[in-house]
Amino acid sequence: MKSTFVKKIMTVEITNTNYETLFQNNPGLCILEFWGQKCPPCETIARHLDTLSMEYKDEVLIGKVDAYANLDLSTKFGVSHTPTLLFIKNGDVLEKHIGASSKKVLEDKIKRHLLRD
Repeated sequence: MKSTFVKKIMTVEITNTNYETLFQNNPGLCILEFWGQKCPPCETIARHLDTLSMEYKDEVLIGKVDAYANLDLSTKFGVSHTPTLLFIKNGDVLEKHIGASSKKVLEDKIKRHLLRD
């Protein structure tokens, strides 16, 4: 009997050291989620982003940044609250979203930014 392997697509862990390689030069739409431990809104956003990363796996790269463990990135992007989402395309920050949101709100933002040139 042939077994099948299903790979679950998840968001990518981003750190001070791998950001440039994975995100800086990526021409497509990227989302960076800055999160913190013991942050209930971060857990909610994370669940939504995990689902959206599967639904948009061929169109959007979603990465998670531990805001407190990666202070260089937090400082670079002016992140002072968690959760903070950055919508980035061609290396430019298109939108900064602070706080929890529904999956629908996040998906609407993704769709809008995918349509941008």
